[in-house]
Amino acid sequence: MPFTETHTAPKTDSKVTIKFAGLILLRPNGTTNCDIGIHRFAPSHMIQALLIVNKPGLPPTLIRLTTGPLTSDLTITVNPPNTGFRVYTKDDNSFDPLNANNDKLDYRWSVNLFKLNPGIDFFDEGTKPVATLNDGILYTSNLSKEGIKPVLVRGMERKEMLFLAADLSASIELPGQAFLAMSWREFGKPKTLRLPRDIDKNINATYTIVLLNDPPSIEPAGHDELGLYYDVVRKNGQEVPKEERWQLIYENAPKSDEIPCLPIVLTS
Repeated sequence: MPFTETHTAPKTDSKVTIKFAGLILLRPNGTTNCDIGIHRFAPSHMIQALLIVNKPGLPPTLIRLTTGPLTSDLTITVNPPNTGFRVYTKDDNSFDPLNANNDKLDYRWSVNLFKLNPGIDFFDEGTKPVATLNDGILYTSNLSKEGIKPVLVRGMERKEMLFLAADLSASIELPGQAFLAMSWREFGKPKTLRLPRDIDKNINATYTIVLLNDPPSIEPAGHDELGLYYDVVRKNGQEVPKEERWQLIYENAPKSDEIPCLPIVLTS
């Protein structure tokens, strides 16, 4: 199933932004929702959820929401939803990853593992907890550094790219009395977040929720990012055969960017 697309560029300073970084998988759930799978089979990676509050004329405030492990699914709900969940594409033309004129916000800079291995999906054991997001526009919020030459390789096959999405974000507007509610359990205890916060109701604050599943070290040991993703996806209920797996390499750099791992999408 494909994501629902929009050619309307997202606001990069929306009321709420949800940023996805590290080992996180995104897939469509129906025509208006997105499932967020959090890779849990990489012991060197740790899930964190952070809230950044931006108030006019003041430096940003950083609030830790949770540091894993999570013991149940997250819920992230916009009430009422504005337009449902969509992905930003510049136009209906096919996307050429070697075209420097592509829109830098186009979500198609991300690695789409489903198109590399049609029929795959992530499975519950490897990606719990799973959150479902019911609104927002997904876009590329950070591209890899210019000149690192990312290449997808499988045997003699090569797919070269100018850039990769180093992280992805969802732009969410909250018109009128709309609000975003996020809930989860941490060590068995229920936690909730509602945006806008009551404490901010008289100021024009904006918010960024960061879902980060990365190694705790800024210089982690080298690892095959796609190789880790193959640990939590299945094709017809079975592991993807090794000869069908792709590898992501950087011909001019040891890793993608200051961000060690990339989020990916699974969409037809």
